[in-house]
Amino acid sequence: ERPERLKVILARLRTAGLLDVCDRLPPREATDEELLAVHSPGMIAAIAALSHANSPSDLNQVAAHLSPDTLGNRYTYRAARLAAGTAAEMARQIVSGAAGSGMALIRPMGHNAAADSTDGGNYFNNVAVAARAAQAAGAKRVMIIDW
Repeated sequence: ERPERLKVILARLRTAGLLDVCDRLPPREATDEELLAVHSPGMIAAIAALSHANSPSDLNQVAAHLSPDTLGNRYTYRAARLAAGTAAEMARQIVSGAAGSGMALIRPMGHNAAADSTDGGNYFNNVAVAARAAQAAGAKRVMIIDW
């Protein structure tokens, strides 16, 4: 996972003329309710602690929720909340009819995060948060395709 992933996708969309016909939603942080629909309170606290840790000992109480390859810095928690919230908002817009379709170009990805643990650079499972948001907005079924 690299920042260049989004740059390449945006360049291709621009070249195809699709950016001119797409509405862009402003990013927003996921609410606690949205995150708790998918993740345990301990996991959410662990990601917050990861972003605010000043030393490895600061992570001792939350280490069970972090995979050994999970890295973070002071921006991780906010970035992860923005990615999850933006995905949730896109799903709500589609279910409400405000948007006919959508694609969330977000980082960090999150699709490998479990309910109670991270997986490397996957903090919150943005796909699951979006699916739960769609259900909360009235969707009866949600299909997830990950390739």
